[in-house]
Amino acid sequence: MAKVDTPSPGAASHSDAGFEVEIKTSGRAHDAGVAARTAPAAPTLSPARAAAKARVRRRNVRLLAIGALVLAAGILYAFVSNPNFSVPSDAVARVNGEYIYNSDIDREINLTKA
Repeated sequence: MAKVDTPSPGAASHSDAGFEVEIKTSGRAHDAGVAARTAPAAPTLSPARAAAKARVRRRNVRLLAIGALVLAAGILYAFVSNPNFSVPSDAVARVNGEYIYNSDIDREINLTKA
């Protein structure tokens, strides 16, 4: 922000609409004697550095793919090893590792009625 000097006693009053205001600054805003600064050019990579970056990128992609495969294998193993995964749809209960089906119960009920 620029600093406005307070008017001296002999200066024009506020009622004067001539807009002759002198603003003093630190002199850092613009210097006509100095050439304008240009943005630095984008750095270029040496061939060795570009090859190293490409190797790192390939390694990271490989590690990501291996990690995704390991995660998928772990999820698949957890899903298949779950005993509730392979339960038949008509099973009613599991006793001593053997499933009791709805048809077995119906047959036992029919035998007790007879």
